[in-house]
Amino acid sequence: MISLFKKIKNRYNSKFSIIRDFLNLSLIILAVFFINNDNSLFFYLSPVSFYTFKDIPLILITGLLGSTGAATAVLISIIFKTITSGIFIYTSFIYLILILAVQLICSRGFLHNRSHAILSLIIISLILGNGWALMISIATNTFHIMFSTRYNVIFFLSALPECFISLFLLRQAHKYASLDFKRMFWGFSNYFYENGTPRIDHTKLSKISHKLTALIMFSMILIVSTAVLSIHYLMPALFSASQELNSDSTPSAEIFLQEEDIDLHDVTLGKYKNSQDKMKQRIHNETFAFDFRLTLMLLTPSICIGILMDYFIKRRFTRPIVEMSEAMNHLEDMDEEKLIKSVQLLCDLNISTHDELEDLRHSIEKMLYATVDYINVVRNEEKLFHELRVAQEANTAKTSFLSRMSHEIRTPINAILGMDEMILREYDEPQLKEYAVNIQNSGRTLLSLVNDILDFSKIEAGKMEIIPVEYDLSSVINDLVNMTNIKAEQKSLQLIINVDPDIPYILFGDDIRIRQCVLNIMTNAIKYTEKGSVTLDVSYKRKEDSVIVLKFTITDTGIGIKEEDLQKLYSPFERIEETRNRTIEGTGLGMSIVKMLLSLMNTQLNVNSVYGKGSEFSFEIEQKIVKDVPIGNFTVSYKKSIEAKNKYKVLFKAPTARILVVDDTVMNLTVAKGLLKQTMICVDTVENGFDALSQVKKIKYDCIFIDHRMPKMDGIETLQKMHEMADNINKDTPCIALTANAISGARENYLKAGFDDYLSKPIDSAKLEELLCSLLPPSKVNKAGTKEYDELDSSTAVSETKSDSTILMDQLRALHGIDLKAAMDNCGSAELLKELVIQFYETIDEKSSLIENYEFSEDWKNYTIYVHALKSSARLIGAMKLSLMAKALEEAGNNLDISAIRADTPELLSLYRSYKSKLSAISENESAADSELPPIDAGLYDEMISTLKEFIEAFDYDSAESVINELSKYKLSEKDTEKFNSFCKAFKNIEHDKMLEILSS
Repeated sequence: MISLFKKIKNRYNSKFSIIRDFLNLSLIILAVFFINNDNSLFFYLSPVSFYTFKDIPLILITGLLGSTGAATAVLISIIFKTITSGIFIYTSFIYLILILAVQLICSRGFLHNRSHAILSLIIISLILGNGWALMISIATNTFHIMFSTRYNVIFFLSALPECFISLFLLRQAHKYASLDFKRMFWGFSNYFYENGTPRIDHTKLSKISHKLTALIMFSMILIVSTAVLSIHYLMPALFSASQELNSDSTPSAEIFLQEEDIDLHDVTLGKYKNSQDKMKQRIHNETFAFDFRLTLMLLTPSICIGILMDYFIKRRFTRPIVEMSEAMNHLEDMDEEKLIKSVQLLCDLNISTHDELEDLRHSIEKMLYATVDYINVVRNEEKLFHELRVAQEANTAKTSFLSRMSHEIRTPINAILGMDEMILREYDEPQLKEYAVNIQNSGRTLLSLVNDILDFSKIEAGKMEIIPVEYDLSSVINDLVNMTNIKAEQKSLQLIINVDPDIPYILFGDDIRIRQCVLNIMTNAIKYTEKGSVTLDVSYKRKEDSVIVLKFTITDTGIGIKEEDLQKLYSPFERIEETRNRTIEGTGLGMSIVKMLLSLMNTQLNVNSVYGKGSEFSFEIEQKIVKDVPIGNFTVSYKKSIEAKNKYKVLFKAPTARILVVDDTVMNLTVAKGLLKQTMICVDTVENGFDALSQVKKIKYDCIFIDHRMPKMDGIETLQKMHEMADNINKDTPCIALTANAISGARENYLKAGFDDYLSKPIDSAKLEELLCSLLPPSKVNKAGTKEYDELDSSTAVSETKSDSTILMDQLRALHGIDLKAAMDNCGSAELLKELVIQFYETIDEKSSLIENYEFSEDWKNYTIYVHALKSSARLIGAMKLSLMAKALEEAGNNLDISAIRADTPELLSLYRSYKSKLSAISENESAADSELPPIDAGLYDEMISTLKEFIEAFDYDSAESVINELSKYKLSEKDTEKFNSFCKAFKNIEHDKMLEILSS
């Protein structure tokens, strides 16, 4: 359909061009006819002629067809005159002047304006009237006639009618004619008007066009001048002016000769004196007139030919070059739409010269298409580069943020795990240990998630490096079993461990990253396995004498993976079958991290899976052998490690050693003290570098631990200033860096900064003890198994018991209803027992009322909850009878034995409330101790309460606790004491809103 439309359009355009060309050629022929028959178109008004219509066709074709068409008509008429007569060829020169004038008037739009149109009429009338007369008078040696005003007016008026008619018709055509009418004539391509604005022909304005036109005109003038000069010097002797004059037969010539004719017969008769001089003058005048006519004869066709040559050269050569140049000039505009339009404009150029110009146009077109394609490629690359840069900047910002936050994120987690580790070490109460184990598991899960995110950001940023060290393979496998066994037991899964007993157990490699990869795979396997087993196989094969290929294989009986989902396995933050596995926790980063870590270790993960039956994951990694000693039976060694863990003992005791710990986080300082409590080391703590500088001037320490990232003065700066201090008495003391960001080259960087070693957080108690054992003076270290160690161990227990029992134990022993031995067994220390007794005493009124109210309102669920809590709290302080009664009523509540509850609750409440008076003495002693405290300044109190409120609003309970401890060191007013006690109670119950309400009151 489109091709048919194009054929019809091309056929229409071809037909239109034929009609237009025929019309324009007809007008040229008509003009030629008028020019060659101008003698018959005169009206004679003696002594001059009055001519009306002879120049109208030429003016019209100039205004409609342009100078080229009019020059063609003049040239044809010259050729015709040359063939037929040849005498008055020179008179055609005035037509050239007329053509140029009309061309200028039309191209400049003079006809659109009335005043300009009148001015144009006057100019054209002067050219055709007075100009014509001037040319004829010079050519016929009758120049004196032009000095007559009357004749000049007559000449002007004689040309005015035809000029008026011609310009009137052209004004109508240019100003009012339709676009279709204008398209019928060639000239409108040169001066076509749209909305009163003339169209500019860039071909005429081009520099090359001007140069070519000037060259053509110069050549024509040179030729004509040469011919005229040659004739002027060669012809005077051969021609007779009289013959040439007598041969003039036109009415115009006769007119001028009648005025100034000199009869040769009169000269002969002597009627004229000085006849010889006059004859010479006449010959001279006639010679000049002849030269003038000859010049015009040569100049007129030359100019016509020049105009046609100029048109041909412009159309054939200049216009294609200018059009291509114009199209190419727009290519510098890098706007996409304009660029495409410019290319399209060049492609649409109709250049059919069938020569090098056409070849050049096609070459440029091909080049432009290639250029546009290249520009598009460059732009796409720039766009991609910009998007990549934006993505990289965003990723850099994210990585930077995570790196900065890693310390802040890990610090509270490390503190939680450290505190929990102390609970597991120091307390044997079963339920408390159960809570502590749950905290430990949840904390490690949280730390694992945080580590996954941080590790992923490090790998993305290219900051993750493999750090090979000497390690114990059995320890790695132990850790893997310990970290996955609990999760497997929670899902009733069988965890099977198969370890080749011949594997060398001391290897050289990055045990942390190997452990991380296997742990992520095993954790995933447990997550996606609902029943059956998860199996870890560790095998090896020797590659060289000192190198083995260690292979880990993890097999599960889980849900398996579809073939099409295998690629999603490594996509970050994406999980397979999201809908089905929506309840499974995790970030979706584990396997992605495994893939990238294995790539850093020059290996890869192999996956075989059958959907619905299970999966097998495996990877191999080369490891150097440090000690070629077999690992042996892993099951036996694992049981031994569990037993050793349950019977934890510190490596050494050093009661005479003293260390300094510098950390900006109070909880980290507490953890450090707790981890070293059983070593009996004296631990001093400060919270910033400035206090550390003050301490090292006063006290000699055996070891100093400094946190790297601290505000105002970081660890490295603190160490440098310590070394620069002249009065530092600890210049030779070992200094250890503490950091939460253990990256590649950390140890080397810290050693370079002046530290003796470093420890990563969370602090591993075993590594801490090993490090201190190697750094402390041997004379101060009593290692486990020695006589000194055992003596210190027993004396510590006795001294602690005596110290704690001095006041509290005597009071509790004297109380009826308190089993002191059971209380100490349950609490583990007198200090904790004291705290629990105070808490028990302070809650008797509130909790006994709640039990009574729930029993009265028959809210058996809450009743059972509160008697269950009473059972535990009573047992902790040794109120065994009360605990047993609460246990019986808890069972009655669970069984909804209403009669038993009704019968025994009054007795329970009576016994419970009796402890209010029994324990009052201990509470009073506590109050007495408080009365000895120094009173607090009102300004300091307000400031501490304001700070406490800020910490509670920000949920910063660790910092809030430090403020509470500070407030406890001061004696408060009765009103403030009541408020403080209420707050502490809400704080212990973590009642956030109530705490804020108390602080705001």
